[in-house]
Amino acid sequence: MLWRKSRKGSSVEKSNYRVIDLVSEAQWVTTTDRKAAEILLLREYYREGILQLQSRVVHRLKVTQCEDGIYRRDLRMTHAVLEDSAKTPILLLPKHQLTKIANSIVQKCTICRRQQRRPFSYPKPPDLPSQRKFITPLPPLKGGFYERLVESVKLALKKTLHRQTTVLWPLQTIISETESTLITRPITPVVTNTTDSAFVLRPIDLINPYFTPISTDAFNTSGLLSNSDSHEINISYILLQDTLNRFWDQWQKEYLQALAERNQKRNTPRQSAKSCPKTGDVVLIKQKILRDHIGLLAS
Repeated sequence: MLWRKSRKGSSVEKSNYRVIDLVSEAQWVTTTDRKAAEILLLREYYREGILQLQSRVVHRLKVTQCEDGIYRRDLRMTHAVLEDSAKTPILLLPKHQLTKIANSIVQKCTICRRQQRRPFSYPKPPDLPSQRKFITPLPPLKGGFYERLVESVKLALKKTLHRQTTVLWPLQTIISETESTLITRPITPVVTNTTDSAFVLRPIDLINPYFTPISTDAFNTSGLLSNSDSHEINISYILLQDTLNRFWDQWQKEYLQALAERNQKRNTPRQSAKSCPKTGDVVLIKQKILRDHIGLLAS
């Protein structure tokens, strides 16, 4: 009904509402109809929040307007193995009523509350003891940085296992394999100055640079197990690999999104040039040991 009325009684320019032509005349609502309604709703949403779109906070988020009139954030995740909606999420204005409705719907989702629920706040604490135990923020096994890493692994593991019931030894195997997957994942290539050869830096290299995972082909179990036991172990191994693959897919998606959000929140200089350097421009190379007036120039 909303789409039919927009066709007949709207005085807005036709160029702004070309998406209405995509609405079908069928009796039932189709996927194209839902997409057209979503675009129209977001256009009206941004028209009502035009003042928030012009604020400084929105400009810092690297927001671009697409051809359909929807504003999206550029998270620099074009080559990531994610959905298009996760690579360039839609901008939501914080003070709009539609944003509050969307947040209330997400908060009422039973699956989301089960997986990402937060504990209740602590009651009023008692008096401090005579001896205090401080948590230093810089050590790797203390502070919020370490706790945030542990939280990301726990959430991905909970979503992977969900209601799956496992006994003790498969659960221990899953946790051990999960730890091995995370500490041997590739981070970045490193080039040595001596041989100009590159190798992949892994988290385990900071502790044991010569660590190599043991292949299952190195174990020969022929003659040690019966046919029934061998078949049962093979099935358990296949289920374990499936669980690890689902964990890795879930964890890397959330990890990439967390890195993208962290990249958007990083501090930028308050005073910076609006223009970008071009070919042939003379620029000043920033160095810590030299001041700007005696720094090196480059072209």
